Amino acid sequence: MQSLLKLNPGLGVLPPVDPEATLMQVPVFDSKQRTEYLAFMEEYLRQYKNKSTNCNFATGERDNWSPDVPCEFPLELLGPCATPAKYMEENNNICIYLKMNKIYGYLPDVPDKKVLVQCGPATSFDGENLNPPIFFPSVVTENGTFGYFSSVTFPYLNQPGFQVPLLAVTFPDVRKNTVVMVSCTLTNVGTGEPLRFDLSIDDVKSIAFQ
Repeated sequence: MQSLLKLNPGLGVLPPVDPEATLMQVPVFDSKQRTEYLAFMEEYLRQYKNKSTNCNFATGERDNWSPDVPCEFPLELLGPCATPAKYMEENNNICIYLKMNKIYGYLPDVPDKKVLVQCGPATSFDGENLNPPIFFPSVVTENGTFGYFSSVTFPYLNQPGFQVPLLAVTFPDVRKNTVVMVSCTLTNVGTGEPLRFDLSIDDVKSIAFQ
């Protein structure tokens, strides 16, 4: 098991981004793309319950721990992003959902049992259009505010009913109708290799959405 700690986990994003295009483009007005985004996320989130009955994601503790019984991920950790349609309607914006890629047997050794995540602009140019993120869930450290995955869900052992933990990210002041490159990184595990993707949140109709 200890040798598995050297494995490097990565991040994935939901909804999935086409690896050939790398662009997540979501209009907040009525459109086919908006409908597809909401349909995908609402169906994906339907597998989770609002609360966990067997794991504490804040402290990283389990009740009656057994390696064969996976943690129930609590939807309430995603805050307002637990209901994507409502968040979009009230904020004229979207939530982006991150997940850690599953590695069999991987057990992160991290302070406070939290795998930290930071997201931001990939370049200084993108920084002009992408202001600081808000994470659900989040934790404040001496180095700033981070999103996190609780290590309570590990290790993944291909257990029946295993639920992938999620982290929601929003950029409240992102410049609309502009493509920006987002970079998200696991800061206290792995090699620091970032997940990068282009993001455009549109509130003005264009020929692309006709």
